[in-house]
Amino acid sequence: MPTGLKNSPPLGQGLVSSQPRKAINFTIPLIFQATGVPITFPGLIVPEGLSVSLRGATALGVNASIVRVAENREGLQSGGGRIITPDTEISFPVDHLGQVWAVGTLNDGLIATISGVPIG
Repeated sequence: MPTGLKNSPPLGQGLVSSQPRKAINFTIPLIFQATGVPITFPGLIVPEGLSVSLRGATALGVNASIVRVAENREGLQSGGGRIITPDTEISFPVDHLGQVWAVGTLNDGLIATISGVPIG
């Protein structure tokens, strides 16, 4: 904290603020328009300090089938990728939603949730 001395840093410089920062929590849906065709979320940077969770569901309800996700299209070839069962949520650490590739069944989907308190 500033001490009043001439060499004291100004408030907010070189100090960790004790003021709370606003938490972020928002969701982005992705609906499969065809069965077995890989798609990705829209490009969105995930700020440092936030996390990404993926839920196998749509805004209207639980998926009928499993969804597979990977960090690139090639990761989904030959049945690869992480499996998300209907209405299950997993953590998926990426710094850009465009890195989330998914494949599933027509009209099923994924809900990405970005949440946390940004650093800085």
